[in-house]
Amino acid sequence: MNKQLVVELNIAQKRIYSISNIKRTFKDFDDRDIAYISLKDDKCIVTRTDGSYQSYSKADIQVTYYGHCGRLVDYFHNLGPNYLTPMLWRNSVEKEAYVMFKGVSYETQKSQFSPIVKRQRELIDHVNFSPALNYVDVDNFIALLEDPECNTGHLVMPNRNDEYGCSCGSYQKQLIYQEEFKQELCGENGILDDVQSYEPQCIHRAWYYRFREYRNAVSQLRNSLPTGFPTKCAAWWYAPPEVKGTKGYLLILYTDKGYLAKQKDWKTYRPELTLNQYDLWEYLFRMLLNEYVPYCGHTTIPQITFKNEKNNLTFT
Repeated sequence: MNKQLVVELNIAQKRIYSISNIKRTFKDFDDRDIAYISLKDDKCIVTRTDGSYQSYSKADIQVTYYGHCGRLVDYFHNLGPNYLTPMLWRNSVEKEAYVMFKGVSYETQKSQFSPIVKRQRELIDHVNFSPALNYVDVDNFIALLEDPECNTGHLVMPNRNDEYGCSCGSYQKQLIYQEEFKQELCGENGILDDVQSYEPQCIHRAWYYRFREYRNAVSQLRNSLPTGFPTKCAAWWYAPPEVKGTKGYLLILYTDKGYLAKQKDWKTYRPELTLNQYDLWEYLFRMLLNEYVPYCGHTTIPQITFKNEKNNLTFT
């Protein structure tokens, strides 16, 4: 292949056919010694520094890219300090505008003491108790959240598909270059049927939609109960890992005597299992399916205490 004839990829193509996305799609892909990436018809062509090249399906990589942008990340990924779920920004004229903090507190055992978490706590106080600060202008408020030195979180408006849908970089980049993404994903060799099928995706909106589904399911279960004090209850506790990027430890207990039940009346769910942060979404919905009302044990079940063995929660 003559390198002189290779057309430089546009922004959308660079993001879709990136080395990381090719590797996600084709597990045996060798990401070393790559000279450049080009496109021809329905193929993505990877040319090596020695002049050799391999061809890969553009459609397969597109599926990976689009799914990866809108993937559901773990439950703790978007929680603020003290297991804070998305916080309604009351100064917004939009009825649903949420501050979604980055889950830095749960990255490691010690990350709750990091400067970023300290900044998050300060911002929570301001949003909750200091309306006189007048973060009325949405763009200024977004700039505050997205300040790279603070790295606190994002503003999400789940009912909007414009520039205020999510303030994260991934979503904004897809909006800015929306026509290029539509041309690539909805064109002759694209995976989407038409341009109307394309919407920018991001992990924060995907997370919020799943959280909203969970929250609504909890309300439906509670409303179906004869009293406001459910007897079938399940609660979870989480111990972050020692090393960032590794798995933490998730513990689930359940009782048929209400969330105020004494410690002796709670049982460990499936003690033979070793659960982690990636399991919680699934088990929250399992609790609901079996008509157990879920609780965050850290914040609502103070009567339960643990002994800590190698940073794992051990029910005593």
